[in-house]
Amino acid sequence: MQLSQFNIRDRSLFLFYAIILLMLIASIFFYLQTRSNIVAEALNRKKSLTTVFVLHENNQPLLTVVYLYNHQTHQGAIFDIPSNFAVVSSDRSRYVPISSYFNAQKPEEYAQKVKNILYLPDNPFYISMSLKEFSLWTDLIGGIEAFIAVGTKLNYQGESIMLTSGASILDGAKVREYLIAAELTESQSRKEELRKRFAGSMIQQMSRKSHLLANPLVIESLQANSVSNMDNDAMMEFWKTFELLNQENLIVQKVTGTIRTIDNQKFLFPHYDGRLIKEMVTQTLNALDDPQESIINAWPRRIEIQNGTATNGLAQRTARIYESLGYNVVRTSNAESQTVDYTTVIDFSGNLEAAQRVGEVIRTNRIYSFGMHLGLNDLDLVENIDIRIVLGRDFDGRYTQEIVN
Repeated sequence: MQLSQFNIRDRSLFLFYAIILLMLIASIFFYLQTRSNIVAEALNRKKSLTTVFVLHENNQPLLTVVYLYNHQTHQGAIFDIPSNFAVVSSDRSRYVPISSYFNAQKPEEYAQKVKNILYLPDNPFYISMSLKEFSLWTDLIGGIEAFIAVGTKLNYQGESIMLTSGASILDGAKVREYLIAAELTESQSRKEELRKRFAGSMIQQMSRKSHLLANPLVIESLQANSVSNMDNDAMMEFWKTFELLNQENLIVQKVTGTIRTIDNQKFLFPHYDGRLIKEMVTQTLNALDDPQESIINAWPRRIEIQNGTATNGLAQRTARIYESLGYNVVRTSNAESQTVDYTTVIDFSGNLEAAQRVGEVIRTNRIYSFGMHLGLNDLDLVENIDIRIVLGRDFDGRYTQEIVN
């Protein structure tokens, strides 16, 4: 009788531990399946997939690119995030550069801060790697196109860096030098332009060579030498989406603002407390839903802004608004008359839809085409611009208003 009781107890313990083991195995399996399914679901939603790419050197981000992709329309957009973008410190006592939140081994908090800058709704995926690792990547995908307007020669931590002017395809070693040189550039606007151009070329080349990046051996190497919140299967699917990206209509944006020096450190503060950034992102997300809108937004739109009022600096301040929204303002000037009543947008390119988008920024519907009689006698000046904005008395510095006489 006693032996029988022991056998029953042993069998009960065996069944108990077997059930615990099965539950543990089931939990692990469910976790892995759920994790993969969440990534796959995100990649297949109509809403844009958000991914943050970070390239770093000495635990400092030299390039941060936010990549948005709409899996239904295959339209994509990128945003370059400056490392000196001002954010409030954790104790809310001062401003710090967003780069202060970067940790090469744990980039999740940094990715969240970047997401918050752009007012994006979804938590981002992220891939963070060193410039050394990215140099190998660059060689794998055949180099990255770059245009260097002015040659550069400088010394970086005892290392000589030299970039020659002109268009070229940068190999891995030159990519590292390019990004270091861009970071050390004194001019904020030039720094932004160098990074923006590189980021666009980088994403396009990754799309062209996505079949190489989706190779299981490449993914294994990437997982071993970078930090990401995607597992192997998710990353495989992620790179496969790059092959579908409409490269030609990639929208390339940059985050701009005003430089202020605080405690001998230069910070970038966004115009209008970030409201223009939010507007730019909203417009971009809408464009990703509509391929025709993506074509319009991807078009460079070289803009000239003329001040037709007696208000000093109005054209320059308006240029900052447009630049914050990703437009290319090539020059500002005074109009022939400083007594213009109504703000107008004049299209010289034949792309009237794009001109209408330009007008929407400042809420003017006075859009004219070059073919209409405008009394223009400066055709030599319009060759380098697509759109001219003439600011009138109805413009309050942000929007046009009804004139009250």
